[in-house]
Order: sequence, then structure tokens, then C-alpha cells
Amino acid sequence: MNKVDILHIYAGTGGAAGTYIDGIFSSLEGKFKQECIVNYYFPFNYGKKIFYKVTEMSGKNKLSNFPRLRLVFRMMELVEALFFSLLYVFKLKPKVVNYSMTSNLKVEYLFLKIIKKYSRSVLIITCHDVIPFKTSYSNHETDVNKRKAFFNIADYLLVHNESSRKTLIKYFEIDGANILEHRFPVMDLNKIEQKRKKGIKKPNTTKILFVGHMRKEKGVELLVDAWSKNAYKNLHLTIAGNVPQGFNFDFSSIESENFTLVDRFLSDVDFVELIISSDFVILPYTNGTNSGFPGSIISLGAIPATSDIPIFNNNPLISKEFIFKSEDKGSLISQLEYISKLSIDEVEIAKEKFKISLDAYALDFNEEINCVYQHIITSIKW
Repeated sequence: MNKVDILHIYAGTGGAAGTYIDGIFSSLEGKFKQECIVNYYFPFNYGKKIFYKVTEMSGKNKLSNFPRLRLVFRMMELVEALFFSLLYVFKLKPKVVNYSMTSNLKVEYLFLKIIKKYSRSVLIITCHDVIPFKTSYSNHETDVNKRKAFFNIADYLLVHNESSRKTLIKYFEIDGANILEHRFPVMDLNKIEQKRKKGIKKPNTTKILFVGHMRKEKGVELLVDAWSKNAYKNLHLTIAGNVPQGFNFDFSSIESENFTLVDRFLSDVDFVELIISSDFVILPYTNGTNSGFPGSIISLGAIPATSDIPIFNNNPLISKEFIFKSEDKGSLISQLEYISKLSIDEVEIAKEKFKISLDAYALDFNEEINCVYQHIITSIKW
């Protein structure tokens, strides 16, 4: 007998990222029996918290200065967590296992193969990144082939936008009937930390923020280049996040008067406070498959300004007036100039409009995700 309808498994739900599963779980609550297996630092008081207690960056990571040792411990933690997750699968006998894919590791592949072969659960793989990022430490073609092997295990693949669906069909030759889609959940960061104070702003100054891990595809170098060649007296830019080894861009090209660099690991509280103290969060990404960040930005009262890659260009939460061409410095400069001409009152009016659009988006999300799981569960034949 099934003890739950849906078992969600997502190792990456530590810290603020945990609002992803919370958005899904909360929407389905009361309609389906659910359990979730999550990161040890999942910021809510439910779920089985078993992934990455020692090595998760959102926690107190004592191994952050020892990357090779951390990698060894992380693999050990992953193996242990997947073993216990497997025990939960056989104990709970879920009708559906929703597994969020975060890597291409063989141990994960084996874990999913066992579920597919020895349980009666319908297996969904949520594809956060349909095509893996290119890195300096792995072979991209090999990573793509590994990902295809994962995709072939699943009964269904779940995506959050139409461009991901098209990529799966074209790039991986996946049958469209096996692809499920519902929009990205609202990752409401108000749920993370209630005791916070909004930062003090300079009078008549619009604050712009870039925050997060500085991977090349996030476009931070283009932002620095665009900002350094123009003087926006009424704008202030903050770039915040740990600058990784190998990221050798020179931030000294920016005058310090209207620029702040916060080069350190950001706690959840830091992350939230930086956003609520800003008017705009700028996302000059050059590549990406999924992002719930625009919803998080709006939930904290700021405005997302983004490049025109598909995940943003097709996102109903993002206004066309705050979209610029990806990898185009001139277009980014024009966007910054446009923002600089907005009065403080105009910025506040825009924020209110974004909040209204977020409420409407949340209603549509609830309807979509419930339809998806209702369709799957009612079609199961035991």
C-alpha cells in the first residue's frame, strides 16, 4: 500500500535554494500525500534533511579552504544520502518519485536505475539544466552523453519553460509525450528570514545589485566593463558574492564612488538583505536553462533587469522595458541609462506593478502544477 503519492528528492535545497521545493510542496499540500528528502540546511521545519551536512556551502563549511578534501567528503555524503533515500523509497512506496537532477555522477545513475527496476514508482527527473554547463574540468560531450543516459531512465522529464522542452526534443531526441511542464515555483525569500532591516539608501540614488556565484555565463565581466565606461551619478552598483579562484577580472576599473564589491561568502540573511536594500537586481546572463531568481527578486520588492536569453525573455514576470540584449555591451549600457533616467517615484510605481504580476503568476503556477501531478497519478495503473 502506498504511504505517499509523491516523494520529492532534491539534494540542492540548502539555504535560500530550499524555497524551490517549498514552493512546489506548499502548492500541492492538501491535494496529495507528500514527503521530501532535502539538504541538511533546508530552511523549513519539514522534510527529511540528509544531504550534505558537512560540505554544503550554505552551511558552516569547515572544508571550504580544502577543496580536494571537501570533494572526497562530499562524495561520501552523497553515497550515504542516496542509500538512505533508497530505503525511504521502498518504505514509503510513493506513486511518484520526483528527482531533481544536479549532476551526472554514476552513483546517482545507479540510484535511479534501482528505483526504476525494483520499485513500482513512476520516476520523474526534473531537468534544471537541460544541457550541462561547459567547464574547464570536464569534457562537455561526455557530460551531454551522460545526461542523455539519465534522461532515458525516466518515465517523464519535467521542465519549467518551453525552450527546455524544445531542447530536449531536438538535442536529445526525447518523445514530447514524455515531457511534463509547469512554470517555475515562486521562490519567496520572505519565508527565509523575518528579522531583517532594510539598508539605508542615499537620497535620490537608485541601487543596482549583482549577487551570486560569479560563473562566466552570468555575465559579470560584461557588467563591469559597461559600468566602468559610463558615469551614472544617481546609480550605485553593488557586486556581491565570493569571487572564485580563476576569476581574474580587474574590478579596480570601476570608480569606488558609485560601486561596492562584496567579496565574501553570503549567508541567507546577507543574500536577502542585499536584495531588499536594492531597487534593481541585474542578471546579464549569457546562458542558462532555468531560473526562479526573478520571482525571488520581486518577492523582496526589487525589480529584475535581465538579458534576453530565453529563460528571461519568455518569463511572464519580466517586463520588456527591463530586458537588454545578451552579450551586447551597448544594449546593457542603454538599459543602465534608461534606469538612470527613472525618478524615484517611477521606480516605486514599477515595483508595485511587479508585485501584482507575481501574485497572478503564483495563481497560474498553482493551477499548472496541480494539473501535472493529477494527470500522472490518475493515469497510474497498478
